[in-house]
Amino acid sequence: MRKLTVKLVVLVATSLAAMSASSTTITITGTESADGLWELSTINCDRTDPACILQLAEQVWYTDFELAETFAQACQDCLGLPNASGNTGPYFNYTVPDIPELDDIAGFGFNVFLGVVPWFGGSPVQDFAIARRVDEAGAIGMLLIALGIGLTMRRRRLAAI
Repeated sequence: MRKLTVKLVVLVATSLAAMSASSTTITITGTESADGLWELSTINCDRTDPACILQLAEQVWYTDFELAETFAQACQDCLGLPNASGNTGPYFNYTVPDIPELDDIAGFGFNVFLGVVPWFGGSPVQDFAIARRVDEAGAIGMLLIALGIGLTMRRRRLAAI
């Protein structure tokens, strides 16, 4: 039974480490529609490719440049600095439907020298941020499971002494 518990703890720890290596969680506040926990990650794609545009269009900030800026500010360099020669984080791409020349090519990124900056155009292949709303109850549940496993292991170790 002890080997099974150890394997389970290693499996949970490995899974959590894998999730954190490719994504990060941020909290958004002060907006009505997007308040809460969000898991951010990146995709590297060509924004002229229909498959890329489809993924970018699914983002909560896609039709709201102020929300794109809010997410970029909350993230800053949380996803690394893959763009603009290593000085800018992934772009939070949004659409500007009133200005067809800027449709699908605008965004915000965090620059280490300038803070959150607007981005228009440039190379179509970039690193873009994507987000998924985190089920807060599920995240708390995973934490409680990990805590329970840890306490069980400690209790068994103390009982063996």
